[in-house]
Amino acid sequence: MHQTIFETLNWYEALTLTERILILRGAEKDAFDHDLARRRLKRWRSQSPFNSNYYFSQRLSIDHLSEEGFIRLLGETTDQLSNRFSEPPGWLQEIERVYSNWIRADFSDKKSQSTEMGFLVIVKPLIDLGIERLRRGAEALRREHANAPFDSSSVDLLFLPNLLPQLARIVMRTMVLELNVARVQGLLKGQTA
Repeated sequence: MHQTIFETLNWYEALTLTERILILRGAEKDAFDHDLARRRLKRWRSQSPFNSNYYFSQRLSIDHLSEEGFIRLLGETTDQLSNRFSEPPGWLQEIERVYSNWIRADFSDKKSQSTEMGFLVIVKPLIDLGIERLRRGAEALRREHANAPFDSSSVDLLFLPNLLPQLARIVMRTMVLELNVARVQGLLKGQTA
């Protein structure tokens, strides 16, 4: 059976600490990868402010998490994480829905968008979702406060001019990294570098 991109285990690596804590409850006795946990803990502790014992302890206490519990979380493999879910997390289902709708959209429209947006076309479905949510939220505020100082139908124009260049930088760096990884792994085919 063919697996879609949204069914791969790599998505579970994006689970937040809070999501991992929630699914850990009741599974504290399960085995975990001690070497993986040690490497990840070292990476966490090397970053400011977590290189300070005080801030590290404070961060763990926010989630009522002991250092042992945190280490257990760090040592869980993506297989273990995904097996704790009876269905994909809500955010993954939403990403799949948004991209599935986008894939079904008219190709000629996507071609003109890719020329205008560059690599941002890859995240356009997420940008559109964000704009939609922003407009809905602005409209709800408008209903509550008749004198709101914005037009809810074009409120996104207050944010997009500054947001899009920042997103473009993030996407560009990510794409360059991923393309280089693919090159190193020998997955790119072509006549020139």
